[in-house]
Amino acid sequence: MNDGVQHQACSVCGATQAAGTPIPATGEHTYGDEDWTPATFADCGNDGILAHFECQVCHRYFDAEGNELASLVDPATGDHLWEWVVDVDPGCYTPGEQHQACSVCGATQAAGTPVPAEHQFGEWQEPVAPDCGNAGTVGYYYCRVCGDYFDAEYNKLDTIVDPATGDHLWGWVTDSEPDCLNDGVQHQLCSGGGATQAEGTVIPATGEHSWGWVTDTAADCGNDGAQHQLCSVCGATQASGTVIPATGEHSWTWVTDSDADCEHDGEKHQLCSVCGATQAEGTVIVSGGHSWEWIVDTAANCGNAGVKHQKCSACGATQAEGTVIPATGAHTGVRVDAVAATATQDGYTGDLVCTVCGQLIEEGTVIPAGTTEPDEPSAPTASDKIHGDRCFCYDVPDDNIFGKIVHVICAFINAIMNMLNEMIGRG
Repeated sequence: MNDGVQHQACSVCGATQAAGTPIPATGEHTYGDEDWTPATFADCGNDGILAHFECQVCHRYFDAEGNELASLVDPATGDHLWEWVVDVDPGCYTPGEQHQACSVCGATQAAGTPVPAEHQFGEWQEPVAPDCGNAGTVGYYYCRVCGDYFDAEYNKLDTIVDPATGDHLWGWVTDSEPDCLNDGVQHQLCSGGGATQAEGTVIPATGEHSWGWVTDTAADCGNDGAQHQLCSVCGATQASGTVIPATGEHSWTWVTDSDADCEHDGEKHQLCSVCGATQAEGTVIVSGGHSWEWIVDTAANCGNAGVKHQKCSACGATQAEGTVIPATGAHTGVRVDAVAATATQDGYTGDLVCTVCGQLIEEGTVIPAGTTEPDEPSAPTASDKIHGDRCFCYDVPDDNIFGKIVHVICAFINAIMNMLNEMIGRG
């Protein structure tokens, strides 16, 4: 807004020239967010202040869009915010007084304005009906201020009492019930006030028995029964000897006359458990036949057949005596007469002999003399003990992991074969 002033100075010797040379005004005002002043709103009697920025150089004022403000004053509105203030509370029958006051500036007007008289009612109370000896009440509103009562149209009531009617509501009450032979007793009771009258009034005996049937002798399939009627009140009886017809339905159970066995049928008949009647005599109990089982007399082994027969587990009868159980053919071998080789003398592997039947399974072989590590006399190997002359793995050495696995598998197979041969022999 205002020009500046400048001159030239030598930076070496300090000489000056061009003193008073003007610096033109920039035309750019300097203000930031910290220079913003929020608005103070005007009310009915007080001016406000507009929101604005203030330039820190020229101290002029600008709005949020950068427009210069000629004045910061926001004129008073002149519009009061009137509220009613009660000066004298009204009563139920007398009015009160009130005036208006501005909630902003405190100005007042309308002093002495009346507040209409008004009752303050509670909830509506339903009527209570009177009875013969007790008064009731009419329906009403109650004013909490003056204590008066009013009807549904808000008319004042002189009283809320609804007088007692004086008319009793009589009903009969039984004191003792009558029965077929004896009179009963009753009286009257007012359901309104509880008054009573007509005490000891007789209820005539009914003369009607309460009959029920009583069984003297129960009927069964072949015999009639007997019954009579008994009055459950007085004990009188009638209709003695009344017949209960026989049911005609027997209770049959089977009775065994002779038991069936493995070779002969049995017999049975039906018997009535009530009257002893019988039917279906001579009914056949079919024989179940023998229950044969194989019994081994002599077990078979690798070189010798066995013997078996059949026996009935029910009666002990036998058949098929001397039935042959084929020899298994599976020898159990062991090496015998083995000799270890030395540096100067041959050795011998030993013969493979069956430990069950003594049969020579395989002759041994010579072990040449002069081996660098002479073998100890060989003990019977697992394959010698387990496998016979029919074993496919006999020639497989068992001194390595592969051979050991082969021999274990072979041993398992031979065990299964032996079990099957034994079962076939028994069958």
